[in-house]
Amino acid sequence: MSSILGELANAGPAYPVSTLPVEIIREIFFAFVPVYPNCPPLIGLESPTLLTQICHDWRVIAHTTRALWRAIGLDFFSFDTAQILNAWLLRSHPLPLSMEIEPELIAPFQSLLPIILPHRARWEYVEMRPLTKHLAEIAGPMPLLRHLTLSLHARVDTANTIAFQQTPMLCAVDLNHFAARLILPFAQLTSLTLRDVYPHECVPVLRQTAYLTYCKLSMFVSNNVLQPPGSARDISLPLLESLIITNHGADPVTICFSNLIVPALRHLAIPEHSLMPQPINALSAFIQRSGCTLETVRITGNLDSGLQEGAYQLAFPGVGTFLFGGI
Repeated sequence: MSSILGELANAGPAYPVSTLPVEIIREIFFAFVPVYPNCPPLIGLESPTLLTQICHDWRVIAHTTRALWRAIGLDFFSFDTAQILNAWLLRSHPLPLSMEIEPELIAPFQSLLPIILPHRARWEYVEMRPLTKHLAEIAGPMPLLRHLTLSLHARVDTANTIAFQQTPMLCAVDLNHFAARLILPFAQLTSLTLRDVYPHECVPVLRQTAYLTYCKLSMFVSNNVLQPPGSARDISLPLLESLIITNHGADPVTICFSNLIVPALRHLAIPEHSLMPQPINALSAFIQRSGCTLETVRITGNLDSGLQEGAYQLAFPGVGTFLFGGI
């Protein structure tokens, strides 16, 4: 790709790309990098840095095109990473930011904080895996934050629970087991993903999310985990349209499915073993209780019940499409 760009930039009359208006060249640059909020790498293919290495004119145009530098993917750490990161942040100012900090950067995360925190008010899409001890520094006003993916590697001290509540625009979160214990503005969310949690841990979160339209729950299932009092009460999600349930374990999901009331649900994906021992009856009871009209149902995993795929469509003629496998 870099050789092709170089040929275009240095070409003669047959490829007069250098004579194009700056606005057109910028559009070509935007087509080269991933669509925002997807993050390109700091260097290499799909990085805007590559555009600066073609010729002087392109370097000037790229450096002065703020939107090229607003999505930052940190997937490595070297002696000059901090310098590169700082340059991207300065070039993109004052635009909103998308940031992805990969798990491999846990160790040097502390050294990155002084660089990224001054730009916290610009964060719009953020994915990171900080150490728990860094939470207090990160949790501050983030007026533009819309989507937060957060994974922690240790339990949060409940005596000093960290709150991410100064986020008036936040509408989508993706949390792992430990991050789900944080205080977040769940009441304003429209999209929620909980990863590697026990079913009963979903309950206090779901009771706060009346505006969800999308929900994905990836759960550990075990009969050895005691369910807290009140966990079996119905959970109403009146606006939910898409529900995806995956789990690790062979026990049926008795919470976060059997107790959900989702009248607006249109799309459902669930492992068959979560509907056992009688999948048809369990699914029928769910639909009847919610009063929903399902358009798509995906039954994932093995059909351990022995039912044929056609048995589902026969039992639920009102469902538009049944799919099997995947997820």
